[in-house]
Amino acid sequence: MKVIFLDKDGVLNSKNYLMKEKQIRNTFSKILRTEEDKIRYEMFSVNPKCLHCLKDIILETEAFVVLTNTDRFNVYFQRLLEICKIPIYGVTPYLGNKRNLEIDAFLNEHSEITDYIILDDEEITFSKEQKKHLIQTDSYLEGNGLKKQNVEEAISYLNGMQRKKSFRPLE
Repeated sequence: MKVIFLDKDGVLNSKNYLMKEKQIRNTFSKILRTEEDKIRYEMFSVNPKCLHCLKDIILETEAFVVLTNTDRFNVYFQRLLEICKIPIYGVTPYLGNKRNLEIDAFLNEHSEITDYIILDDEEITFSKEQKKHLIQTDSYLEGNGLKKQNVEEAISYLNGMQRKKSFRPLE
């Protein structure tokens, strides 16, 4: 099984995108009443172009998503991804927001994972081994999130055409 460890900020959005949507989000947040309203609100936190890029990776690799972001326990964010046909396999456990340890813990619990990538805009938190699986997007503050170049690299990596180093599942 192939897995994409997915961050949200800097991958599915950016500061630039959120600033453009800020007025809509502020207005909408004042009228949240139903579960459907809350899911719609989450739509404004995700750039549709970035979501489309993620779907391209999933369609080409048949990978499943594991959420690693701080919103990973947000049921409305999860529901939005499900509505968009993003197959969520799980969420990493909370271990003090130490993403590297959280990913290792998830891998240790799921021996069925044969390969993985990490989609994130930051590399500082990852171990040397994890950085071999990192597809790094531009930074949240300066970039625009997931883009075509990242998609091509992710597809190539997960489909075995390009390896930073051979993958060995954790034992």
